[in-house]
Amino acid sequence: MGNNSGKHSAACKDALTALDANEVRTLEEQFRSAASRKPPQDKLDADSLGQALNLSSSALARALFNAMHSVSLCAKEAMSFDDFAVAITKCCTSQRYERRNFWILVATGETGASREVIQAVIEEEVARDLPPGASHSLREKIVSETVAAAFEGKGNPTGDEVEKWLMANQTTEGFFADLLSACFLKPPGAANRPRVRMPTLSRSSTLLKEEHLWALARQMPHHCLEAPWKRLYDSNKHGKSFARFVSKIIFKGPTVVVVRDKGGATFGMFSAVSWRRHNQFYGESTSLVFSLTPKCNVYRSSGVNQNYQFLATNLTASASCANGLGMGGQMDFWGIHLGDHLEEGVCRAPCSTFSNMPCLSSDANFQIDMVEVWGCLPGYVADEKELEAAGVKKKKARTWEEYQQQRAGKTCLDGDVEATAVLEAAGRTNYSADVRAADALMEKEKAA
Repeated sequence: MGNNSGKHSAACKDALTALDANEVRTLEEQFRSAASRKPPQDKLDADSLGQALNLSSSALARALFNAMHSVSLCAKEAMSFDDFAVAITKCCTSQRYERRNFWILVATGETGASREVIQAVIEEEVARDLPPGASHSLREKIVSETVAAAFEGKGNPTGDEVEKWLMANQTTEGFFADLLSACFLKPPGAANRPRVRMPTLSRSSTLLKEEHLWALARQMPHHCLEAPWKRLYDSNKHGKSFARFVSKIIFKGPTVVVVRDKGGATFGMFSAVSWRRHNQFYGESTSLVFSLTPKCNVYRSSGVNQNYQFLATNLTASASCANGLGMGGQMDFWGIHLGDHLEEGVCRAPCSTFSNMPCLSSDANFQIDMVEVWGCLPGYVADEKELEAAGVKKKKARTWEEYQQQRAGKTCLDGDVEATAVLEAAGRTNYSADVRAADALMEKEKAA
């Protein structure tokens, strides 16, 4: 085929201009290899396509083959190289909305959306994304939870349901483009590489399960998945002091905050940048909100506004309801907001900041049962530029004793017995001492 390029159809020649020379050569070689599985050896049918892609579902192979037929405008039982090249380039080099349309075309075919095909796609995606040692039960659980969260009932979903779900799942949306590209345009073996890195946790979690990590990883920035997540805060360990909570999570880089309310719902938020005290919204569009139970779903930015992160501790009494930590919505209609006692919160829907976000908690006004916060970049250290942007200025040591205290992580109260006694007599809590004591206890437990 490589020596007969002059015999290609005009549509094929036009399609191949979207590929570089290496991709064209690989496409020809891989097509020839796939077509040679059964006669005629210059044509590719559904079975040969499924074998080349290592698909476990014949229904999915047939649906994918039919969709490729449709986009290449051919009506034969087997595809020639020219037809296949047109289909590949339309799927793999097209715009995002076209990749979504191709996915929908595979899932719906001529008779409407097929739950069997959609489940087969999800099974293939999970099988390729999970580590080789992942258990079969984990795979089954992820598939069942994903299908249940995506579509109500047991029948076939509507086309609108499929499109709405795809818009909230970019990774699934690009599955066929990635799969076909890896098999037919990349060097051998690329199709077997995981498309999503599964994050791990430095400690066990009460709220985050493996199936939840898979769902989150598919929507989060890749740099947040490379190292084990570090537990920054656990209300069961650290208590519900908001001062302690804030001290544990500020200037720690991207974080995942997970909340369980007393109604049993588990949900949370991914902050793309460090938490810091700020009486206005800030943050980046890669921030997310999510539900874990009773259904696991992730909701991305809508782009309507920039109301991503909010953390305030010193607003006046007239606005005291806003003191706390929040994400999305606005001050009188929060997406998620945790009050400054970590006892109560609110979750309002619809939320303009995140697409299709429902109420994630068991009730719009909920009681907080437990909170965990995980740092996605365990070695993260805020630089001076970040601190200055937050209005934090490092106090310079005036004496050698102050310098030694700063190096040891101490505060001015540690060297002033009288001031400490006055504060204790006034009933004021020395939070820094509590935090260090809690840290020391956790380090002791870790060593044990």
